[in-house]
Amino acid sequence: MKRIRKPLSLLQKKAKRGFRGYPAATIAFYGPDDRRATKIAVGIVGSEGAEPSEKIQ
Repeated sequence: MKRIRKPLSLLQKKAKRGFRGYPAATIAFYGPDDRRATKIAVGIVGSEGAEPSEKIQ
C-alpha cells in the first residue's frame, strides 16, 4: 500500500529553514488539551538582546 504524504503548510516550510535573523517571533497556543486552543501568546523580539514585546489574547 502506497503512503500518501500530506503537503507541508506554509508555516511548516518557513520553520524548516531555521533562524533567519531579527525580528524573530514566537507563537504559543494554550488550552485545556492538545486539540483546542483557548489562548494564544505572541512574542516579537526586534533585535539581539532586546526584551520581547508580548500580546496575549
